[in-house]
Amino acid sequence: MLPPKPSRFLPAVEPRQARFAETSPPFIKQRQRHRGRRATGIRYETKVQRILGERYGNYIASPWLTFVDVSGRLHWCQPDGFLIDIKKGQIIIIEMKIKHTSDSWWQLWYLYLPVMKAIFPTFEFRVLEVVKWFDPQVVFPDFCMTENILYPPKAPHTGVHILRA
Repeated sequence: MLPPKPSRFLPAVEPRQARFAETSPPFIKQRQRHRGRRATGIRYETKVQRILGERYGNYIASPWLTFVDVSGRLHWCQPDGFLIDIKKGQIIIIEMKIKHTSDSWWQLWYLYLPVMKAIFPTFEFRVLEVVKWFDPQVVFPDFCMTENILYPPKAPHTGVHILRA
């Protein structure tokens, strides 16, 4: 059973001309101040980004990507990060959330993965949600709890790693 699709979610449909962006998108406002749950989530992501950057030299944090969809429109997306292993030809796409949510599943499988496959067509991909709090009641298809960030399961499974930063 698929989880409910997030209300404002737009999947990447047949992405083409995908690439790393040289700058942030023009619609991004600099230095937004967030409050409440959003601020808590951003603080958690900042800590996890720092930890992964310190532990793994092959970690790329929050890259902006652009792609053209099947209709010819330009889109932007920003995965939280990914680990790239050139020797293995493998990329682990990472989404960070303070609590386990089905939104991560949609973002990983229907946005970031298709775009990354368009950029790196010969690589093998794995997807991983890193969370502070795990709720087993969340509808989230084919997931496996993952002890080691470097070894999430192969598709069609999503790795879920608990990191209490």
